[in-house]
Amino acid sequence: MAFEIPEYDNFQYLNATEELSRGRYGTGTLLVYDEHLDKHFVAKRLTKKDRESYERQILAYCQVSDNPLFVKFFGKLPSSTTCFQFVLEYVAEGNLSNLVVKKVGLPDSASKCIVKQVRSMQGVS
Repeated sequence: MAFEIPEYDNFQYLNATEELSRGRYGTGTLLVYDEHLDKHFVAKRLTKKDRESYERQILAYCQVSDNPLFVKFFGKLPSSTTCFQFVLEYVAEGNLSNLVVKKVGLPDSASKCIVKQVRSMQGVS
């Protein structure tokens, strides 16, 4: 990766409160609470095997992080021997698919298509 990924400085204050999603091989997302900031965030985990995906996602988050329409990237967490982790803004309303279905009223198949298109624009599968 050509740029330095910012670190999340308050990692020692983070406590996992809920598993939001679980992927393959120990990947997934956790709702975490930062005791120092009194705020919830999302910690995303990817295996070391997914280094390419991790780098693509970090690059995409960093490129759009200043845009209020996208989830804000707060930094990487110290890596373990098996996974990469990073901290994102927590959006209480849920994911894009849920928002589109509930607020706009699109059929599930149409919202899945929109989510797929947004991910492909970010280079994330």
